[in-house]
This record gives sequence, structure tokens and C-alpha cells, in this order.
Amino acid sequence: SAPVNNESSTERSALQWVKVRIWLEFGASDKYVKKALKLRGLDDAALKVQANYRYYDYFTKKALEYRLYKQLQRDVPTFAIWKELRFRDITKAVQLQSIVNTMEFKFYERYVQAFHKRVKADYNAMRDLTGVIVARGATEAEMTARTLILVNSRMDEAYAQALLGMTKPGRPGMLLKGKQLEDHVDYEYLQLFQKAKKELNGKQLRWKDVGDFIEKMWPSP
Repeated sequence: SAPVNNESSTERSALQWVKVRIWLEFGASDKYVKKALKLRGLDDAALKVQANYRYYDYFTKKALEYRLYKQLQRDVPTFAIWKELRFRDITKAVQLQSIVNTMEFKFYERYVQAFHKRVKADYNAMRDLTGVIVARGATEAEMTARTLILVNSRMDEAYAQALLGMTKPGRPGMLLKGKQLEDHVDYEYLQLFQKAKKELNGKQLRWKDVGDFIEKMWPSP
């Protein structure tokens, strides 16, 4: 009987993994998955000793990747992601300190990195850019976060300028120069990029220090 039970257990496990894949594909909520796996109402310690925890753990880790990939496929602008993550009330750069340690911000950071990488690849391949590089209405907080992510990515300044939207209208491959550049509505973020890159000198900005760093880059009047 043991072999039969083992086979049955293996089949159940295989079926459960299929379910996990389906949940990922269809964007099932964390609440739904917990309920389906009979894991609702458990604290972390109790959760981790449950037989079904491995499926839930895999789901939570992969759900982020699935979500990021799907958003990238749709060319969702970074500011739309920012709002989707419920950062609407985070509008000023000084407020970044309050969110940088959250899972939501970590997702935003990963999305921005992937978005920048994809756009940069399109630039290099001279492909037409179909997505919005910088959404109008993006807040100071979102633009500052995005700029500092560019710095931490060690992005070349020319790419940073393009990724911050300072290109000729209708010609995203042509960088603005001179007075046109200085008059651009987001020019201050290119200046922030330059100043932050010089200050860090190749080092990574630690997000826990972002409040003090912003104060140093943009001293209060």
C-alpha cells in the first residue's frame, strides 16, 4: 500500500503545483491563495510549519515576478506603477524615507530597473519607443526616486537624460541641449543625477540614508 500512497501524494503535489501556476497566470490575490491552501488566520510561525506553506511561499515570491513581467509587457509608465502601489500621497522627496523599506517600494525599484533596461535596449537597437518614458504629472517624490535608482544603476548620463524624458518632442533618440535642456520642466532631476553621482563616487546609495542624502542634495531654503 505504501507505493500507492506515495504515488497518490505525488499526484496531489503535482496538481497543487499546477494550481499555483494558474493562480500566478491569473493574478490571484494573496487572500485567495491563503484560503485555497487553508492557511488563513495563521501567524508567521504557524504558517511556516504547514504542509501547504511551500506552495504559498513559492506563490508569493513568483507573484512579484509575474506582475512585473506583465506590467512591462504593457509598457506601463513608472508613475502609473507608483500610483498603483498606493504612493499617491507620497508627493515630496522628503517623504521617501517613510516608504523605502516597504515591499511596495522594493517592487517599484525592481520595476524601474527593468523598465530602464528595456528602454535602453530599445535605444541601442534603434527600435521605435512605444511606451511613455516619463508620465506627465509625475510627482517630485517619484521623479526623485527614479533618478536615484538611475544613479544606483550606474547609468551613463546620456541614457539617464533620455530616461528622464529630456529628449526632443517626437524624437526620443535625440537629447536636448543648451537652453532647451535647461528650460525643460524636469531639468532639476538631471542636475540631481549629476550631483548625486558625483557625491556617491561609484558607491551605492543606501535607502535607509535617503532622507539625509536628499537634504544634502537639496538643502531646505
